[in-house]
Amino acid sequence: MTNNVEKVLRSLDDIGEIFRKQQKKQQKEVLAQEPVFNPFEFMKNDEMGLSRLIAFLLDPKASHRQSRIFLDNFLKQIDCYEYLSYDSACVSVEKTLKSSTRRHDILIEGRLKGKIVWVMSIENKLCGASDQPKQVADYVEDIKENPRYLLLYLHPNGDEPSEKSITKETWQELVKNKHAQAIDAHFIYQWLDSCLAYSKNINLFIKQFKTYVRENIMGLLDDEETKEIISKVKGNQTRIETILRAAKLRDDLCCHLLDELVAQIENKLSYSSLSNDWILKANSKKTWVTQRKTIYIENQNIQIYLNSDLTKNIFNDWFFGIHVIDNEEITQEIKKYKKGKFSLYWAFYKYLDGDYCNWDEHNTAWIDITNGKLANYIFQEFEDIVKELEENQLLPNP
Repeated sequence: MTNNVEKVLRSLDDIGEIFRKQQKKQQKEVLAQEPVFNPFEFMKNDEMGLSRLIAFLLDPKASHRQSRIFLDNFLKQIDCYEYLSYDSACVSVEKTLKSSTRRHDILIEGRLKGKIVWVMSIENKLCGASDQPKQVADYVEDIKENPRYLLLYLHPNGDEPSEKSITKETWQELVKNKHAQAIDAHFIYQWLDSCLAYSKNINLFIKQFKTYVRENIMGLLDDEETKEIISKVKGNQTRIETILRAAKLRDDLCCHLLDELVAQIENKLSYSSLSNDWILKANSKKTWVTQRKTIYIENQNIQIYLNSDLTKNIFNDWFFGIHVIDNEEITQEIKKYKKGKFSLYWAFYKYLDGDYCNWDEHNTAWIDITNGKLANYIFQEFEDIVKELEENQLLPNP
């Protein structure tokens, strides 16, 4: 081992020790305080749950009894002052489109003297769900008959919808004409921060919701904790150099760990009852950070995936999916018996549990590659899906 490598490793250990000491200090401070908890941690906080929370606040008729405060502040925040000309609003969650089975996450209809004067659809991607083919395009088509309409695409980082959901040219034209807008988690935080309710209980609710958004969606540490850690790092040249060097090594480390994960799953497959009928396929080496991330097992026309729909060096939005090649009958049968999420491409899909879904927000998945836990979890899911397919006689005959 060269002196430079030893120096980098020592410095990384040094930085790790800073984080550990800070964590112990924070734990002691918490234990010394009154018990504090955020009820949002115990509530259903997937995209459906978050949509319901946002819709609850936006609905002037909801039981919070704060009338138009939240909706008006929201409209001002997106610079839609012309939408303030309404005397009532209808707020719906999971509203079915008129021409398909798709549903708006949140649909708001502003009315004036009983007539609809504007419509707003909010597509919620705060938990990292992937776009479906023509999804946003269908939502726009559903609401554009109204002279004043707006599609809001709510993404953690403010990303625009993908090309498969709506063409870039169409999206840009909609944005130009004030019919579409991408907003992020920080927007939601600012909107909540701008709302001062008349009720103390509602203000406490907003405060806790803000904390949840900041810590669990924006992934930000407490301000004071961040400042203290940065102050300890920035005063040391070696620590700064090490952090910058480690950042450059991130992609190589991620590729190496994913290659190791594939090898672990392949080993499990070779010793399992699936080895005779199923083969494993995955990204080629070094493409993990530039292409869609894919690991799957295949048996003739059935493919069972571990997939991330995101490209480049982003490691979020992991899900299991079943894809059937050129057999619409089997595709429809799987959709019937699984009774879950599906799309034009996927006969069935579901997101990974807990921290395993978004690897950029949590270190759990990366650490569990090194100890084999993630491979165990993934392969168990593969085996369970195969067993279900066998029991429902949906696998091709050998």
